Amino acid sequence: EGMEGSIEEICSVCGFINRSRKLTFVNSYITADDTKNVVLDTEADMLFLDISACTDISDAIIEMDGFTITVIPNSSHGFIGTGSKLKVLTTSGIQIAEYTLVVRGDVNGDSVCDVLDCMLVELARNNQTTLEGAYYAAANLAEDDQIDMNDYSAVVNRVFA
Repeated sequence: EGMEGSIEEICSVCGFINRSRKLTFVNSYITADDTKNVVLDTEADMLFLDISACTDISDAIIEMDGFTITVIPNSSHGFIGTGSKLKVLTTSGIQIAEYTLVVRGDVNGDSVCDVLDCMLVELARNNQTTLEGAYYAAANLAEDDQIDMNDYSAVVNRVFA
């Protein structure tokens, strides 16, 4: 863990770099785009991401050789947001790991951090709704084991960032 590298797409005609991605090693199966702040919580089997409006997990996650990553969306809309399941399979199709995705700030699981998420954090902050599991983790941006004004402010800041 903690290893870093990069992928560069180089034009075969002119030799210039078309695109460069800095990578971070997450575990033996997963490497991630460093800008997406991918963190794996192995105790809770949750994979935390900083992405927005993602329908393609390859925006953040890169498969390691010998493994295939599939994602089961958390809804019929096909968005990959909080609550979606990421499965790691060997090339022969054997599942070796499964993680619940947590998109920071995406409290309702629709893959974006927006006003609806602010509303849910506010309701949870005032004990008018209960958030559990991945949805609680998505709302707890202050990472202080409580949903409070700090979390609400952090979600609002993400909405308007």
